[in-house]
Amino acid sequence: MSLQSESPISLDAGVSERELSLMPQGYNARANEARVAAHLSLITSHPGYPFKDFRKNPLSFRLTPGLAAHRLLTFSMNSPYALVQATAAIAANGGSIQSAELFPRSDGTLLMEIDFTKAGLPQFESIEETLTRYFSSYTAPPQPAGL
Repeated sequence: MSLQSESPISLDAGVSERELSLMPQGYNARANEARVAAHLSLITSHPGYPFKDFRKNPLSFRLTPGLAAHRLLTFSMNSPYALVQATAAIAANGGSIQSAELFPRSDGTLLMEIDFTKAGLPQFESIEETLTRYFSSYTAPPQPAGL
């Protein structure tokens, strides 16, 4: 859950294929190699992976600085409040949402990309703390066997 750059990763082909098969229809057409690598890296770095146990760790995220906009990438259970919690954490720290793209996966998880701007230097630590606090109030439901 730290500030990291988006860089290609090397994953087992079986892991990549399994995780990509859970993405929504049309994902492969919209995502380039670097974007897919960043998504897979975040998913596989979740503390509950590969079982996707969200009871103790409801969220994994990565903040990436940019020249014009910054990006928040999150991985969590698919909740009706996930987008609200993530954008509220950015707004509470003076950020302005530019765009958001959601990837609801067939296993009940959600990957989100949120681009935002902030006047001055962004205080990523403040956003991280707020994001963690907001998502910690969400208790993930019991996980079905086999996820």
